Amino acid sequence: MLLSLPDAGMKRIRFHDLRHTHTTIMLEIGENSKVESERLGHSKVSITLDKVMLLRIYRTPLQKTFQKLQE
Repeated sequence: MLLSLPDAGMKRIRFHDLRHTHTTIMLEIGENSKVESERLGHSKVSITLDKVMLLRIYRTPLQKTFQKLQE
């Protein structure tokens, strides 16, 4: 049986949002920021780090997600 996203307790996100989430997670687990910057195609590491710093405002929701993934 297939469930809709809301029925599965998930919200719809854009594909681009996954890109930011992936990078944030990789940096949180210790990936090199230069590697992530190159992977994203950013011309400077500072672009990557600036965007990730904005995302860290949402650290609590991310930590809840990590906890759910580990369950």
